[in-house]
Amino acid sequence: MARTEILLTIVGIVILGTLAITFRDILLDDDNNEADAEYQIMAYGLLDKFIGEVASKSFDEASVNGRPSDIPDSFTSPSNLGPEADEIYPNFDDVDDYHDFSFTDTTSGGMDYTIKVDIGYVTFDDTEFFLGTQSNMKRMNVYIISKSLPNEIRMSRIFSYYRK
Repeated sequence: MARTEILLTIVGIVILGTLAITFRDILLDDDNNEADAEYQIMAYGLLDKFIGEVASKSFDEASVNGRPSDIPDSFTSPSNLGPEADEIYPNFDDVDDYHDFSFTDTTSGGMDYTIKVDIGYVTFDDTEFFLGTQSNMKRMNVYIISKSLPNEIRMSRIFSYYRK
């Protein structure tokens, strides 16, 4: 009888130990998920702020000082997208100045996020692929990368220019 009781006691201790380890893993996993969610929320906030900054700019260098004469041919050529020679961030004045732009932002919590941008012309019928010619629509892809994020996050925004 003593052997049976010892065996049952050992089995009980093993079961309790397994439950304790499982419970601890669940608690630690919840802490990690909570931190991941917080980093992602911070990343989306940075992306939203950055996209708002870009949206406040003119559609194109040709439209900075008013309506261009020949739409869309007077817009910047796709091969020349990016800042003009005399422009540096944060003094960009039009959307495509941000093409191939990247910078690192450090949040108040000390986390570094790298934001990368690419911009190209698209059409109303196909907003996915960049064109090799000007149009009255541009798509901006904004990527955010951080060692705190499990994956890169991408957001896109379409900018359009229509005659008034």
